[in-house]
Amino acid sequence: MKKTYLTSSLIIASIFSAVVITACSKDAAPPAAAPNYTWNEEFDTIANSFAKGWVAKNNSRPLGYSTWNQASVVGLDSKGKAIIPSYPFSAQSAVYSGKDFIMVDQNSVDDAGTISNWLLSPATMMKNGDQITFYTRTVPAGFSTTDVPERMQVRLSPNSSNGDVGNSATSVGDFTTLMLDINPTYAVNGTTAFPRNWQKYTLTISNLPPTIQLRRFAFRYLLENGGATGGRGFCAGIDNVTFISK
Repeated sequence: MKKTYLTSSLIIASIFSAVVITACSKDAAPPAAAPNYTWNEEFDTIANSFAKGWVAKNNSRPLGYSTWNQASVVGLDSKGKAIIPSYPFSAQSAVYSGKDFIMVDQNSVDDAGTISNWLLSPATMMKNGDQITFYTRTVPAGFSTTDVPERMQVRLSPNSSNGDVGNSATSVGDFTTLMLDINPTYAVNGTTAFPRNWQKYTLTISNLPPTIQLRRFAFRYLLENGGATGGRGFCAGIDNVTFISK
């Protein structure tokens, strides 16, 4: 009789343990969510943008005096009123003066030559499936005496975040992946030409090694025979850039 009692106790204890283990298993904390590296940049203050890790590098040849700059307040007049550069369009997402966006122009090159002026994103943890969205445009038709074509590329450095774009007007350094080429045929007007109103572009990152790591993408203002007397390029603006971590 004693033996039977012990056996029954063991059976009951085993059942109780199984119930406890099952209950603990059901109450276990869910796995941690994957890190989200999403960010947005509206270029309200270029100094702050560069402090976040944006980098500008002008590889144009012959080298001009202009690089990526902010179309915003540049000084005060004799009455203390803000002077705004006469760019003929406002920011896509106006927060302050309406000139809170970043832009680049024909003076990237000295007089005439190949413009290759880079704007590199901050180093960001990227993977396949992540997205980049941004807005870009140039001046309205008829703004200048002669309308000229514009062009811009978006490139990705698939294996590095060091920001190497080489040292010549034709080099791309580590930015070997071409994600987008806006108006490579240098159309002046029409559906394939560079947009003359703010236009949104959405790019999806693909063909990367199956790992998440620090990488950069870059905007490249690229114009052969560009410049004030080169016949191509006047200015281009960029605003509201978003990196979306999927």
